[in-house]
Amino acid sequence: MQSLINLMRKLPPAVSYIQKLEDVHLTGPTFNIGNSIDALLSADIFFDILKDGKYKLDNGNLILQNTEFGCIISGNTSRFSSGSLHCGLITRDFESLNDTLKSFWEVEEIVPTKFVSDELKKCDEHFLKTMIRDTNGRFCVEMPMKDSDIELGQSKPTAIRRLKMLERRFVRESDTKYKHVEYLQEYGDLDHMQRIKDEEPGLHYYIPHQAVIRPESKTTKLRVVFDA
Repeated sequence: MQSLINLMRKLPPAVSYIQKLEDVHLTGPTFNIGNSIDALLSADIFFDILKDGKYKLDNGNLILQNTEFGCIISGNTSRFSSGSLHCGLITRDFESLNDTLKSFWEVEEIVPTKFVSDELKKCDEHFLKTMIRDTNGRFCVEMPMKDSDIELGQSKPTAIRRLKMLERRFVRESDTKYKHVEYLQEYGDLDHMQRIKDEEPGLHYYIPHQAVIRPESKTTKLRVVFDA
């Protein structure tokens, strides 16, 4: 607002260069004298107040336009140098070169190594120590196991109890018993299992199993499923 007031104060103090306008109703007869601003109209409202009636004044640079509030005068006057250069400048804030370079180097910077636990270090060492490549080109590595003994608990009583439950079922289902024995016999022939003594030294875990019947199967009507 203050910028507009300052601009109005620079207008020519006289109107001798304008033709006689006694019969024209101007919106502001003292338009050439700087004063307070009554109202500012935006572009979308300005064109709504225009009416028919547009005339060029004698000097050809000024235009008289009829509006809802009366006539207005606009255009260039000889009081201002026609040789002056008018230009517009659009500015935009850009990051400084230093900030741009800083951001670039931060992106390219190598992220510092995070803290690696002892357990993860042992896994890396185990991988490098046991990793081999077989004749087919596949990479093989041994399963890492913790050094400390695993607390497996008393698993044998549970396995025996489950086996007795299975035997009671076989009393009612003789055909299921036959298929179950046949299945386990095949396991033994393939060396997938072997007989053990009542007491085996070392750490062991006994896995209970059950017989699953699948009548709809065309190949294996019964299969053994371990709880593991």
